[in-house]
Amino acid sequence: MGAAEAQTRAAQGRLLVEALVFCLSRSKVGGAFDPETLRSVVASSLSEIWRDGEIRLESLWKTLCQQAELTAEEIAPPLFIFKSCEDQLGVRVRLPHALSAIPRAEQDRLRDALPFKRTELVQSLGEIRKDTEDEPSQAAIDLGALARRAEEGVLQAGDRSSEDSEERSHFSKGELAIGFLVTIMVASGLGSGLHVAFHNGAHLVDVADVATILRLSEAKLDGPSMVATLDDPRWEKLSKEEQRKLSRSLFDLEEKKGVQSLTLIDKSRDTRAIIYHTEHGTLTSVP
Repeated sequence: MGAAEAQTRAAQGRLLVEALVFCLSRSKVGGAFDPETLRSVVASSLSEIWRDGEIRLESLWKTLCQQAELTAEEIAPPLFIFKSCEDQLGVRVRLPHALSAIPRAEQDRLRDALPFKRTELVQSLGEIRKDTEDEPSQAAIDLGALARRAEEGVLQAGDRSSEDSEERSHFSKGELAIGFLVTIMVASGLGSGLHVAFHNGAHLVDVADVATILRLSEAKLDGPSMVATLDDPRWEKLSKEEQRKLSRSLFDLEEKKGVQSLTLIDKSRDTRAIIYHTEHGTLTSVP
C-alpha cells in the first residue's frame, strides 16, 4: 500500500471512529462511558470490524449489551442513526443480527427519539472529513495512539460506571475496550487460547483438582496460558451468569499455579469462555 493510499484509508478510518463516537456519546451510552473511552474502544478494533468496504457492528453490540448500566433499547438507536449515514460514511454498515430484523418504521422511531438529529451527524461528518483532508497524516497518528492506549488498558469508565462488585459488570472499571477485543476474537474464532491449543510448546496438564467445579477432558498449558476442553454435561444447561461464575472459580484455582489466561473450548473446538488476568482485575467473557 502506497503512502497516499495509506493516508486515504487512515482518514476514512478516523471518519468512521469519530462518527460512531458522535452517535454513542450523545445517546444514553454516553452516560455510561465517556467519549475518550468509546473512541479508544472503536479505534483499537477498527481493523477487525471494518473490512472490504463494510463495517460490522455485531461485536460492539454484544459488548455493550453485557454492560449492566445499559439496555438493548438504549444501545440500538445510535447504531440505527449511524447506519442511516452510509452514503456520507462511504461504507456499508452491517447492523447486528438482532437489530436488522426490526421493521424499518420501528428503527426510524427509535432513531428519532435520540437527543440529536441526523442532520447534526451529517454536519459533523463534513467537519471531520475537512479536518482529515487538511492534515491527512494526523489521522493515522491519532488512530495509532488510540489503539495503543486501548491495548494497554489505559481507559476509564464514565460517571455511571459502578465501583460495586466485580461480578456486577463483566467489563467494569475500564475493561470495556478489552471486552470488545475479546468479543471479536471469540466471534471470529481467533481467541488466543485456540492458538495455544496447537502451539508446539503446549503440554498436557492434570486438572483433576478442578473437577468439583467443572469437568474437563483435557488441558494444555503453554507458559501462563491454558486451554481446556469442557466435558461437563451441566454446561449447556447453565445460564450465562452461572457459566461465568464457574469459569471464574476454575480460573481462580489455576491462577494460583501461575495461569494468567484460560480458554475453555468444547469438543468441536469452539470457544465457550475466555478468562484472563489484567492490571485492572480478571476479565471473564462467555459468548
